[in-house]
Amino acid sequence: MLFNIEALSPHLSTSTYDRSLEAAREYQLRTALSRQREDLRSQKRTEPWRWFAARRVA
Repeated sequence: MLFNIEALSPHLSTSTYDRSLEAAREYQLRTALSRQREDLRSQKRTEPWRWFAARRVA
């Protein structure tokens, strides 16, 4: 039989479980946003060099 936190009675562990779920959601959101920002930054960084390289090759 599997025993996980969802199987526990709600009144016993809801607050801790909810807090951990909320923390996990916040962490996922934060990492997704920072990853997105980093992707945008790297695109902005590399695109002009791609243009110059394309011009040189062509």
